Amino acid sequence: MLPFLLHGFRSVFHGGKAYWIWVSALLFFVLIGLNVYARQLAHGLVITGMGDEVSWGLYIANFAFLVGMAAAAVMMVIPAYIFKDKEMHKIVIFSEMFAVAAMIMCLLFVIVDLGRPDRFWHMVPVIGFFNWPGSLLTWDVIVLHVYLFLNLYVCAYVLYATFHGRKPKPLFYVPVVFLAIAWAPSIHTVTAFFVSRTWWTTLLEHRRHSGGKLQLLPQPR
Repeated sequence: MLPFLLHGFRSVFHGGKAYWIWVSALLFFVLIGLNVYARQLAHGLVITGMGDEVSWGLYIANFAFLVGMAAAAVMMVIPAYIFKDKEMHKIVIFSEMFAVAAMIMCLLFVIVDLGRPDRFWHMVPVIGFFNWPGSLLTWDVIVLHVYLFLNLYVCAYVLYATFHGRKPKPLFYVPVVFLAIAWAPSIHTVTAFFVSRTWWTTLLEHRRHSGGKLQLLPQPR
């Protein structure tokens, strides 16, 4: 296992001129993002401008976008195994790796949206004070973690077997691929419930402040 991990780590530092230009550009934007996030940690979420009128901002917008990208990546695996398209087998590992990267980004957006990343451990089952099943965000975190580990297992097994010069055995990863395909709609479903729950909570809050009557704003003409 250690030689496999070391080989993967060393391969990151091998590439041509175009590769290093691209990596340097990404690193530049990463440093800008870390600087902005450090300011958020110091001053709180108030500097993001999110409030009643702008409740989520780019955090949850990118979260929802990446959830869709992660599910779409695994949907590309369907022709390879269900329709037995041999050409599609060449991109299976890339689709799985893209899904893993998208899921990691989704969880990172959840962390920065919390405002207090030190409290993220409360969303981890058994470890934290898990508000389940009452909180839809905890449902979302559950399905995201399961989806992440399913795709991560497929990537790790296929790459590990290839690294040792062995052909991956379908028995050890194809059932997991099908499970990931079946699990993909759940991350969309829970995210949709999460969005609708926030909308419904906002309506109830307006109703409470209006003396029990639901007041809707007039539609523009």
